[in-house]
Amino acid sequence: MVFGIIEQHQGWITFTSSLGEGTCFDIFLPRLTAAVGTAPASAPEPASTGGKETILFVDDEVMLRNLGRRLLTADGYEVLLAEDGQEALEVYARHRERIDLVVLDLTMPRLSGRDTFRELLRLNPHVAVVFASGYSAEKVGDLEAQGALGFVQKPYVQQDLAQAVRSALDRTRHQELVNQ
Repeated sequence: MVFGIIEQHQGWITFTSSLGEGTCFDIFLPRLTAAVGTAPASAPEPASTGGKETILFVDDEVMLRNLGRRLLTADGYEVLLAEDGQEALEVYARHRERIDLVVLDLTMPRLSGRDTFRELLRLNPHVAVVFASGYSAEKVGDLEAQGALGFVQKPYVQQDLAQAVRSALDRTRHQELVNQ
Protein backbone atom coordinates (compact mmCIF):
# COMPACT_ATOMS: atom_id res chain seq x y z
CA MET A 1 0.00 0.00 0.00
CA VAL A 2 2.83 2.38 0.84
CA PHE A 3 4.39 1.82 -2.58
CA GLY A 4 1.04 2.49 -4.28
CA ILE A 5 0.48 5.75 -2.40
CA ILE A 6 4.01 6.96 -3.12
CA GLU A 7 3.71 5.99 -6.80
CA GLN A 8 0.41 7.91 -7.10
CA HIS A 9 2.22 11.03 -5.93
CA GLN A 10 4.98 10.55 -8.52
CA GLY A 11 7.48 9.57 -5.83
CA TRP A 12 9.75 6.64 -5.19
CA ILE A 13 11.10 4.64 -2.29
CA THR A 14 14.54 3.16 -1.63
CA PHE A 15 15.89 1.08 1.22
CA THR A 16 19.11 -0.22 2.69
CA SER A 17 19.34 -3.20 4.96
CA SER A 18 22.22 -4.53 7.04
CA LEU A 19 22.13 -7.85 8.83
CA GLY A 20 21.89 -7.27 12.56
CA GLU A 21 21.53 -3.49 12.13
CA GLY A 22 18.08 -3.11 10.59
CA THR A 23 16.50 -1.54 7.55
CA CYS A 24 16.17 2.11 6.53
CA PHE A 25 13.51 3.28 4.06
CA ASP A 26 13.83 6.61 2.24
CA ILE A 27 10.71 8.07 0.68
CA PHE A 28 11.03 10.73 -2.01
CA LEU A 29 8.08 12.89 -3.02
CA PRO A 30 8.04 15.83 -5.45
CA ARG A 31 8.12 19.31 -3.99
CA LEU A 32 4.80 21.12 -3.84
CA THR A 33 5.05 24.11 -6.19
CA ALA A 34 1.65 25.74 -5.68
CA ALA A 35 0.25 27.16 -2.47
CA VAL A 36 -2.29 24.94 -0.77
CA GLY A 37 -5.69 26.56 -0.27
CA THR A 38 -7.74 26.13 2.85
CA ALA A 39 -10.65 23.73 2.92
CA PRO A 40 -14.16 25.17 2.91
CA ALA A 41 -15.65 25.78 6.35
CA SER A 42 -18.20 23.01 5.91
CA ALA A 43 -18.48 20.38 3.22
CA PRO A 44 -21.91 19.60 1.83
CA GLU A 45 -23.62 16.55 3.31
CA PRO A 46 -23.07 13.52 1.07
CA ALA A 47 -26.08 11.80 -0.44
CA SER A 48 -27.23 8.62 1.24
CA THR A 49 -25.03 5.75 0.14
CA GLY A 50 -26.40 2.86 2.20
CA GLY A 51 -28.55 -0.05 1.19
CA LYS A 52 -29.92 -3.46 2.09
CA GLU A 53 -28.07 -5.54 -0.52
CA THR A 54 -25.60 -8.36 0.16
CA ILE A 55 -21.91 -7.73 -0.48
CA LEU A 56 -19.17 -10.36 -0.74
CA PHE A 57 -16.07 -8.60 0.63
CA VAL A 58 -12.77 -10.27 -0.33
CA ASP A 59 -9.42 -9.25 1.17
CA ASP A 60 -6.50 -11.35 2.36
CA GLU A 61 -5.67 -8.95 5.21
CA VAL A 62 -7.87 -9.76 8.20
CA MET A 63 -7.76 -6.18 9.52
CA LEU A 64 -8.92 -4.71 6.19
CA ARG A 65 -11.54 -7.45 5.78
CA ASN A 66 -13.00 -6.65 9.19
CA LEU A 67 -12.84 -2.90 8.51
CA GLY A 68 -14.70 -3.37 5.22
CA ARG A 69 -17.36 -5.45 6.95
CA ARG A 70 -17.77 -2.87 9.72
CA LEU A 71 -18.04 0.07 7.30
CA LEU A 72 -20.52 -1.66 4.99
CA THR A 73 -22.60 -3.12 7.81
CA ALA A 74 -22.89 0.38 9.30
CA ASP A 75 -24.40 1.44 5.96
CA GLY A 76 -27.04 -1.29 6.21
CA TYR A 77 -25.53 -3.91 3.90
CA GLU A 78 -25.31 -7.61 4.70
CA VAL A 79 -21.65 -8.62 4.30
CA LEU A 80 -20.18 -12.03 3.54
CA LEU A 81 -16.40 -12.40 3.88
CA ALA A 82 -13.69 -14.32 2.03
CA GLU A 83 -9.96 -14.22 2.75
CA ASP A 84 -8.72 -14.97 -0.78
CA GLY A 85 -9.86 -15.59 -4.32
CA GLN A 86 -10.35 -19.32 -3.88
CA GLU A 87 -12.60 -18.83 -0.85
CA ALA A 88 -14.44 -16.05 -2.70
CA LEU A 89 -15.33 -18.47 -5.50
CA GLU A 90 -16.57 -21.01 -2.97
CA VAL A 91 -18.69 -18.44 -1.10
CA TYR A 92 -20.05 -17.04 -4.37
CA ALA A 93 -20.99 -20.51 -5.63
CA ARG A 94 -22.89 -21.22 -2.37
CA HIS A 95 -24.64 -17.84 -2.10
CA ARG A 96 -24.76 -16.62 -5.71
CA GLU A 97 -28.48 -15.88 -5.67
CA ARG A 98 -28.22 -13.46 -2.76
CA ILE A 99 -24.89 -11.71 -3.55
CA ASP A 100 -25.48 -8.37 -5.24
CA LEU A 101 -21.87 -7.17 -5.42
CA VAL A 102 -18.33 -8.43 -4.89
CA VAL A 103 -15.66 -6.07 -3.51
CA LEU A 104 -12.47 -7.79 -4.62
CA ASP A 105 -8.89 -7.10 -3.54
CA LEU A 106 -6.59 -6.96 -6.56
CA THR A 107 -3.53 -8.60 -4.96
CA MET A 108 -4.07 -11.81 -2.99
CA PRO A 109 -2.35 -15.16 -2.46
CA ARG A 110 -3.68 -18.44 -3.92
CA LEU A 111 -5.76 -16.70 -6.58
CA SER A 112 -5.26 -13.07 -7.58
CA GLY A 113 -8.10 -10.58 -7.91
CA ARG A 114 -7.77 -10.66 -11.70
CA ASP A 115 -7.94 -14.47 -11.80
CA THR A 116 -10.83 -14.51 -9.34
CA PHE A 117 -12.69 -11.98 -11.52
CA ARG A 118 -12.23 -14.20 -14.60
CA GLU A 119 -13.59 -17.21 -12.69
CA LEU A 120 -16.52 -15.19 -11.32
CA LEU A 121 -17.37 -14.14 -14.88
CA ARG A 122 -17.44 -17.83 -15.87
CA LEU A 123 -19.89 -18.52 -13.03
CA ASN A 124 -21.98 -15.47 -13.86
CA PRO A 125 -21.25 -13.23 -16.89
CA HIS A 126 -23.22 -10.43 -15.17
CA VAL A 127 -21.44 -10.55 -11.80
CA ALA A 128 -21.04 -7.09 -10.25
CA VAL A 129 -17.46 -6.44 -9.08
CA VAL A 130 -15.66 -3.45 -7.61
CA PHE A 131 -11.88 -3.77 -7.26
CA ALA A 132 -9.89 -2.56 -4.26
CA SER A 133 -6.17 -1.95 -4.09
CA GLY A 134 -3.46 0.09 -2.47
CA TYR A 135 -2.10 0.66 -5.97
CA SER A 136 -3.27 3.20 -8.50
CA ALA A 137 -6.67 2.93 -10.16
CA GLU A 138 -4.81 3.19 -13.49
CA LYS A 139 -3.71 -0.43 -13.01
CA VAL A 140 -7.31 -1.69 -13.22
CA GLY A 141 -8.51 0.18 -16.30
CA ASP A 142 -8.40 -3.00 -18.38
CA LEU A 143 -10.62 -4.73 -15.82
CA GLU A 144 -13.30 -2.08 -16.23
CA ALA A 145 -13.20 -2.80 -19.96
CA GLN A 146 -13.93 -6.45 -19.04
CA GLY A 147 -16.95 -5.47 -16.93
CA ALA A 148 -15.67 -4.39 -13.50
CA LEU A 149 -17.90 -1.64 -12.12
CA GLY A 150 -15.33 0.45 -10.32
CA PHE A 151 -12.36 0.83 -8.05
CA VAL A 152 -11.84 1.85 -4.44
CA GLN A 153 -8.50 2.88 -3.02
CA LYS A 154 -7.04 1.23 0.09
CA PRO A 155 -6.72 2.04 2.88
CA TYR A 156 -10.50 2.37 2.95
CA VAL A 157 -12.18 5.67 3.65
CA GLN A 158 -15.82 5.24 4.70
CA GLN A 159 -17.28 7.64 2.17
CA ASP A 160 -15.16 6.36 -0.74
CA LEU A 161 -16.06 2.73 -0.08
CA ALA A 162 -19.74 3.59 0.41
CA GLN A 163 -19.86 5.60 -2.83
CA ALA A 164 -18.06 2.94 -4.88
CA VAL A 165 -20.42 0.25 -3.61
CA ARG A 166 -23.61 2.30 -4.06
CA SER A 167 -22.56 3.46 -7.53
CA ALA A 168 -21.86 -0.11 -8.66
CA LEU A 169 -25.14 -1.38 -7.24
CA ASP A 170 -27.07 1.44 -8.88
CA ARG A 171 -25.38 0.77 -12.24
CA THR A 172 -26.26 -2.93 -11.92
CA ARG A 173 -29.88 -2.14 -11.08
CA HIS A 174 -30.13 0.33 -13.98
CA GLN A 175 -28.72 -2.28 -16.38
CA GLU A 176 -31.23 -4.87 -15.13
CA LEU A 177 -34.10 -2.43 -15.74
CA VAL A 178 -32.84 -1.67 -19.26
CA ASN A 179 -32.58 -5.39 -20.07
CA GLN A 180 -36.20 -6.13 -18.98
